[in-house]
Amino acid sequence: MSSFREFNLKLTSGKMVQFRPVSGQGSCSIGIKGISKGNYDILLEEDVLVNWDAFNDLFTPAAEDQPEEYPYGNFPRFFYYAGNDIGFVEWSKKRKIEEFNWCPYDDVVIDLANAQISNLSIDSAGNKIELRNAHQIRSLSLSGNIETIHIVNPEAIKSIDISSGANIIFNCEYLLPFINLKSLNLNGNVSNLHALKELTQIESLGLRYMPDLSGMPSLTSWTKLRRFIAYVVEEKQGKLLRAELKQLIKEEKLPDTENNFFSVSKLKSKLWFMGEGNNFFASWSDKNEKKASKAYKLAVKEVSNAKAEKQVKEAVLKLIKIINILSNIETTEREDTWFAVQQLVKECHFDISEDLAMEWFDGARDF
Repeated sequence: MSSFREFNLKLTSGKMVQFRPVSGQGSCSIGIKGISKGNYDILLEEDVLVNWDAFNDLFTPAAEDQPEEYPYGNFPRFFYYAGNDIGFVEWSKKRKIEEFNWCPYDDVVIDLANAQISNLSIDSAGNKIELRNAHQIRSLSLSGNIETIHIVNPEAIKSIDISSGANIIFNCEYLLPFINLKSLNLNGNVSNLHALKELTQIESLGLRYMPDLSGMPSLTSWTKLRRFIAYVVEEKQGKLLRAELKQLIKEEKLPDTENNFFSVSKLKSKLWFMGEGNNFFASWSDKNEKKASKAYKLAVKEVSNAKAEKQVKEAVLKLIKIINILSNIETTEREDTWFAVQQLVKECHFDISEDLAMEWFDGARDF
């Protein structure tokens, strides 16, 4: 496959589509017109069936001279697909896929028996997703509204990565049926960390970008623990976790050997997570994102210094006033702004109810 070569692919029953891979990049992204946000190599109509066999004649440069070794091609190595067609699972039974990132828009059920997908990442937009035989996937990653994803026979899963979606708090009690987990990575905002204590087979645990470690069990809860990483976590609780880790290593309750790895690093303040580490407006247009983020950071400072409820309200109203005058603020943007307001009042020094915050929000917004 030559650099910058353009392919005409019969991906659907309709017209051929063009795919021009970026030189040195072994991926292909496929989205749906009018629905998928961001940039994609290929955009298809909604609810079309995808002819995955269209990729059978595509090879990496190293494989071009030996196509017999790859009867169903070997390029792209990575796929990013936003859509509802599940034909890629059947296709993967004959053609190995190194990594497949998938975001379906409707309720789906897939059976991964005999699928040759090394790394499968699924992003839930809130629709129901049922996975059967997911244990046959070497590496499984879930993100978004994870609690709408149902895994049949969760006790068969040994490894899983979880990333809470933007403005979503992942409830760790979701993991209680995964009683044989050996490797777990958690990213983002979570609740009920105490539930992890029940996962007694854990050997590797990662906690990343967490603004709240409340309820974190003692590291002695996992007698088989050989690898632990806490990276970019809230500093107050992170310091306690670091102190515990040092003490356990000193007492040789967690052997610090070349085969083991334990680390707590990059501790961040709650203020950092409220501002730089928590961009509620990341999916907005560049112009709107910059203005909303700047207004939110200012509101964070004002709320953190507030001496009375009135000052918190004023900070919230200033934020909403700025967003009121931005263009193209619709349902999704309204939800993002509400999440931002919820976070603001949650982190102030006063007990402000969600109902009161909603009253401020609805009373001030024009969107």
